[in-house]
Amino acid sequence: MCLQSGVLAINSMINKWFDTVQQRLLLSIFLLCLFLGGLTTSMSLYITEKNRLESTQTLHRTLARTILDQYILMDKRHLLNLEKTSKLFNDLMILGPNFEFYLLNRDGDIIAHSIKGDLKSTRVSLKPIKEFISGDANFPLYGDNPLNDSSKAIFSAASINSYIESGYLYIVIGSQMQSDILQGLQPESFRQHLGLMIFVVTAFVASLYLILTQLVTRPLNKLAQTIQMNPIEEAINEGQEEKDFHGTPRPVMPHEWSPDSENEFHQLGFALETAYSKLASQYDQLAENEHMRKELLAHLSHDLRTPMASLLGYLETYLIHDEHLDREDKRSYISTALKNAQKANKLIEQLFELAHLDQKNIQMQFEQFPVAEIMQDVCAHFQVKAAEKNIDLQVRMNKPEDSRLHVYGDIEKIDRVFQNLIENAIRHTPRDGKITLYLRSLKEHAFICVKDSGIGISEKDLPYIFDSHFKAENSVRENTAHGGLGLAITKKLLHLHDSEIHVRSNLNIGTAFYFTLKKSKVTVERMPVDLSKIQV
Repeated sequence: MCLQSGVLAINSMINKWFDTVQQRLLLSIFLLCLFLGGLTTSMSLYITEKNRLESTQTLHRTLARTILDQYILMDKRHLLNLEKTSKLFNDLMILGPNFEFYLLNRDGDIIAHSIKGDLKSTRVSLKPIKEFISGDANFPLYGDNPLNDSSKAIFSAASINSYIESGYLYIVIGSQMQSDILQGLQPESFRQHLGLMIFVVTAFVASLYLILTQLVTRPLNKLAQTIQMNPIEEAINEGQEEKDFHGTPRPVMPHEWSPDSENEFHQLGFALETAYSKLASQYDQLAENEHMRKELLAHLSHDLRTPMASLLGYLETYLIHDEHLDREDKRSYISTALKNAQKANKLIEQLFELAHLDQKNIQMQFEQFPVAEIMQDVCAHFQVKAAEKNIDLQVRMNKPEDSRLHVYGDIEKIDRVFQNLIENAIRHTPRDGKITLYLRSLKEHAFICVKDSGIGISEKDLPYIFDSHFKAENSVRENTAHGGLGLAITKKLLHLHDSEIHVRSNLNIGTAFYFTLKKSKVTVERMPVDLSKIQV
């Protein structure tokens, strides 16, 4: 429990003192370098000591044999002379206190030595001694230390052989006196090494910190700034969803990240920028859709108000004066109410059609069909309505063979396009006017134009005529069920066929709407259309 509390306290302290990534990175680097520095220092001291012992043992490997060759340790009876040996050991200790001399019998028991005082052990293991004498030993080779039975020491050894008695001369290199002196010096040496290590580590960490600040923390700060530049939140705070989206693009985020870089920070930063751009675009689209929905409902309520008010008015009048109305008046009232109901119904149908075209999963029934026949059928359908204003409605081919021209598309939706354009042309063409549908074969497309001699469209209104419920200054509504949705629906229907509708118009002269459709069995990109031969 106490250990857990201590860990929690340390963790809390670290979180308080090292709050940022930069501070934690600095702490991690310092601790890592301190650990590596300590490990390196320890290994360096260990290797240095091992090399010292190896070189010392190699330097004195023949010491024991040299002493045996220079001094006679046997008496005349070829027995070990312990008194003479002890005197020799004392003389050698005076000259070289760095060595401890031991005379061993054949079993490893110590029978003479140069130590003044008691030994911790009176027996030495013969295994390392025999390995040393064999000449196959790898230095440093450690043997028993009679003055300290818990530690080992390097040594030099030689065998003593006679036909009566044998034994070993065992010399410990680095006496206990030397070990005690070195142990006394070790704390001071350790402090010096520790101070040097801390200085080196601190200097290294400071240098590494400056480098990593440039390579790591600065890109991280830029990433944090990129994340904080939330375009969605900015749009909400600025009330962007209430703004007019026509011609008012959102300022794009500055591109500070290279998509082609192999640097992970650049790749992550570019991915964040791309994601934010997509989110901003999607939000703008949602906001624009909401704006259009509100605008659509406002226009719809306005357009429905007139036919619905007229419908209710005639029905209420019919009910109130039912007993006083003759057959003709009753029929007139009911007929007028029916016409207003049909207006409202058509407006609602157009609204549903426009909403359906805004969906992404519209089912298309593509097929090959003769477009000239569709144009003739639609013209025949509107001939009666055109005749009411004495309008000349006709279809013209550029060449006779164009009448056999087949296109690839959804026949029902293309029929709807022609209906909208012809209905719009009849509404805006005065009496005794002319409406012509042109068909011409291009290289890989069919060019179609609906041209009228109507009132035309002003230049400032042209960019907006395909917006839902847009009403030009000189727009004609007449007594028809028209909510300003026809051209918007037409544009969306052609967009589903990979085609764009264009318009050219002159006030009081006329208007021409034109577009292209792909010929059957041909898939190509759209081609520019030259209207130089068609005068509006």
